[in-house]
Amino acid sequence: MLSCYGIETHSPPSPRIGHSIHYLKKRKEIILFGGASIEEGTSNEIYIYNILKNTWTKNKVVYQEVNGKLSKIPEPRYEHTGIIIENENGEEELFIFGGTTGNKLLNDSFIFNFTSNGWREIKTTGDIPTPRSINSGVYVNNEYLKNSIVIFGGSQYNTQPVNDSSTYILNLDSMEWKKYNIIPSPSIRLGHTVTYNPINSEIYLFGGMNNGEVYNDLWKLNCCSLKWEKITDDEKNSPKGRSGHTAVIDSNNLYIFGGMQHNPPHVFEDINLYSILEKKWKVINPVLCTSESYKPRLGLASCLVGSPKTRTNTKLLMASEGESTFEGDVNQEDKKENTSNEIQEIRFDEENAYLENITKNNTVKNIALFGGADFYGIYNDLYLMKL
Repeated sequence: MLSCYGIETHSPPSPRIGHSIHYLKKRKEIILFGGASIEEGTSNEIYIYNILKNTWTKNKVVYQEVNGKLSKIPEPRYEHTGIIIENENGEEELFIFGGTTGNKLLNDSFIFNFTSNGWREIKTTGDIPTPRSINSGVYVNNEYLKNSIVIFGGSQYNTQPVNDSSTYILNLDSMEWKKYNIIPSPSIRLGHTVTYNPINSEIYLFGGMNNGEVYNDLWKLNCCSLKWEKITDDEKNSPKGRSGHTAVIDSNNLYIFGGMQHNPPHVFEDINLYSILEKKWKVINPVLCTSESYKPRLGLASCLVGSPKTRTNTKLLMASEGESTFEGDVNQEDKKENTSNEIQEIRFDEENAYLENITKNNTVKNIALFGGADFYGIYNDLYLMKL
């Protein structure tokens, strides 16, 4: 059973693409960084979504003093890599790398600390990746690859990827980049996704694009041996080639959302799942949805969060494999009215519009999706998909 709910939030960030969203497990908040919007242009703002209060607020940055000078903050950007890391004090921090201002590509690195509310620029050494956008990266911290950022691919201009199929690893203790020329490896590309599965210490790369040609190949990087391997199991059922999609891994399941193909132009609204254990792809088909409420998307962002299990201001947008609702959301009369072909709107007064159980229960996971675009517009809606 899997369902997706549109959350009616208060004062959301403006509609945007190329942003990143992240879940802070210890603070139990969703944060958003950067992106490009018509209203704000290119952004370097951080927005915080308070799950309990169902409200967005713009974070106020506190400038830090370093060697008698105020600390630098990142230039406004989109299509960057954003990753939650943990420092030596056990605090969750936001690491960002690269992206584009719209006029130039970037390869700088910054870390934001949510305790001090301040940015610090990271002066890295070693094999620093060239400036790039639409790349993808993950944080890995295990016995083989400690406290490290792993990055692959990216764009050097529009649909032209950087001519570089190397895998880059930044050690956050030494702040040194190392470049690994691994054979075989995924081909050069942009707009792909890279996700880390802590259960088997492997990184999964899916899709991407090179000069308008989109890919649907799936690769995994073993973080112990640092060897790439193309996954050919069940290729006949793999999703159509795409770029600009988003992906999340949970419990040995890789979820792929949205994206775009270029010939002919088409933006996807499908949800695809690859079972790492079963080595099989499957399409998750929603049986309750409306094109007005949930649209095909590219340039959206996603993250894994806790479990919604309480009354809230929600609209049931879609459910796969039958009806699905939050526990306690719908009474028996409502259930009688629900059919697989009807669109249900479930609303409650604002006094009870809290996502209490997300903050109380992290054992059942959800995926948050925010923003993105299609051929008709740019969006700032928030969806929670209950796993």
